[in-house]
Amino acid sequence: MADARAPASARAAALTKARGGARLSIRPEIFSLSRACVALASLRNTKALEYLGKSNEIQRARELASRKTQSLLLVAIESLPESDDEDVQRSRRALVDITHRVITRNK
Repeated sequence: MADARAPASARAAALTKARGGARLSIRPEIFSLSRACVALASLRNTKALEYLGKSNEIQRARELASRKTQSLLLVAIESLPESDDEDVQRSRRALVDITHRVITRNK
C-alpha cells in the first residue's frame, strides 16, 4: 500500500496498481486531511493539542471525511452496471448497507 508521506500522485498510482489496474477517483482533500492528521499526531506542542481538544475541530474533520468517503462509495456503487437479477440487486443493497454501517460505527 502507498506510504502516507508519498506525493498524492504516487499514492494514487500505488492504489491503482493494488486494485489490479482499476482506477478509483479519490479527491485530493481526503489525502490532505490524512496528511493533516499525520502532522497532528506528530505535534508536540501541548498548548496546541489542548486547544484542538477543546475546539471539536478533530471531530468535525472526522465527520467531514466520513461524509465525503460515504458519498464517494455510494457514487461508485451506483456506477456499477444495472441488472434485473434479484441477486445483483440484493448485493447492491448490501454494499450500500455495509457502507453505511462502516461509516457510522462507533469504534
